[in-house]
Amino acid sequence: MKKIKLVFVVLGMFLLVPINLFSQNIPIGNPLNGSGTDEFNPCISGNGKALLFEQQFPGEKALAMISYMRNGGWTKPEEVKGANTPIPTILNGGFYLNQNASTIVFHSPISGGVGGSDIWFMEKTIIGTWGAPRNPGKPLNSALHETDASLSPDGKFLYFTKLINTKTPNGTPCGKIFISEKLGKDLWKNPVMLPSPINMNCECAGRMLSDNKTFLFASMREGGSGGYDIYKTVQHTDGSWEEPIPYSFVNTAKDEKYVSVGAAGGLIYYTGAEKGGGLDIFRSKISDELQPEKVTLLQGTVKNSSNNLALVPKVVVTNIVTNKSVIYPGAADGTYTAFVPQDNSYDVAVMAQEGGCTFKSLLFNPPKQPKYEEKTIDVKLTPIKPDVICQLNNLSFINNSDTLEAYSATEIFRLFILLKANITTRIEIGVHTNQVIKDTVFQAGLNAKIIDTLGTYTDTTGRELYTLRTTYSSDNTVDQAKAIVKTLVKKGIPVERLIAKGYGNTQPLYQPADAILNRRVEFKIIHE
Repeated sequence: MKKIKLVFVVLGMFLLVPINLFSQNIPIGNPLNGSGTDEFNPCISGNGKALLFEQQFPGEKALAMISYMRNGGWTKPEEVKGANTPIPTILNGGFYLNQNASTIVFHSPISGGVGGSDIWFMEKTIIGTWGAPRNPGKPLNSALHETDASLSPDGKFLYFTKLINTKTPNGTPCGKIFISEKLGKDLWKNPVMLPSPINMNCECAGRMLSDNKTFLFASMREGGSGGYDIYKTVQHTDGSWEEPIPYSFVNTAKDEKYVSVGAAGGLIYYTGAEKGGGLDIFRSKISDELQPEKVTLLQGTVKNSSNNLALVPKVVVTNIVTNKSVIYPGAADGTYTAFVPQDNSYDVAVMAQEGGCTFKSLLFNPPKQPKYEEKTIDVKLTPIKPDVICQLNNLSFINNSDTLEAYSATEIFRLFILLKANITTRIEIGVHTNQVIKDTVFQAGLNAKIIDTLGTYTDTTGRELYTLRTTYSSDNTVDQAKAIVKTLVKKGIPVERLIAKGYGNTQPLYQPADAILNRRVEFKIIHE
């Protein structure tokens, strides 16, 4: 036990090493930076509106604190009590706040762990308070010391440092950065050490940024400025890593370890020395070439439309060219944060994690010039029951034909999964348009035929004869609805569970976006 305590005293000293002030450095100011206290190791949420950090009063141990940006200013910091312990000799550290500000990860030797320093998780509850710390156990934690953990933006991967049996020149423990993939709430795969060029000598404090590509970490290696320095690398689609480059505007002859970058990518938060010699939280601009790729940040709440209670969300972001998806889980209080890259068009679906409800689908096309954007989309989802209508925003047809656009496959599959999960549900596929053009002369865009009865006459034998005329129409909604049904049947949905209905322009379109698309596709739950 004495050995463990000694290790964490050393770790605590290591965390407090100040770094040089950057150019254009800006202190956060009051009420975050207090008078006569040290503030250090900041971690910012994705939207930059929640900040987790450590605060230390003279003669006392550091405590985890959190503050929120409201009405243009930071709130008075509050202690995250569950992340702190009253025992003076036990030092918790490495506090990390996820992108949605709904999960805190930290390391601690408190009882109930596997051994040494373990990784612990805290999550926000449905009422917005912090739940008790949870230890995921093995294989994530071991008898060694696991420290400095962080989550990927989608929460699927955990990066952390495992201390090894060597020390740095100044006597602090040396480590390697590992990665583990999440399998369930407290179930993780066996951790794997990240390859070179990340792990070379002594490494720690890895952080994956909002683009899911840019990775920051601290390392002692040849060519550095001295001690631990901050490096940036980028992960390729094949899993390989670019050669790390130093954040030279950060690095000094002393140790640099914890830095934090929000989703906007232009500011870095760090620990700096105040004029009086103490520690404060600062921020500084990041040059364009060192920033992560631009993303669109989606945020909002998901509620049940029937009772207005929070639903635990999940947001699925799918590249419509590669068909690769990233799933962003939401929090118990119904909030979510997700990131849409700007390198292609993306299908986005906001859903309830447990299913049983409709979904909200959106299509994001890349801007002409990449730029950080934030969009707040609050969603109300309706439980699956008769007469419920759900709009299928990401279904479209090529040139008003009955051939679906390629990107519609993601929406079709989403509807297929819903029908598979609700095996007794029957639905009507309805297609609407906001304008129907008719003419007796065939022309481009008028490829639906209508046979009109103009009247009757009697021939010399007294038989009634009909006068008929062919009219050409732009109304393909019946054929389009049938095309969707046909696709679902090919996937294995029984045809008797599906009804195709083309409404033409008999029902007005009710969303502004539809006027642009000139089309509305929806499904309706049919009475049993």
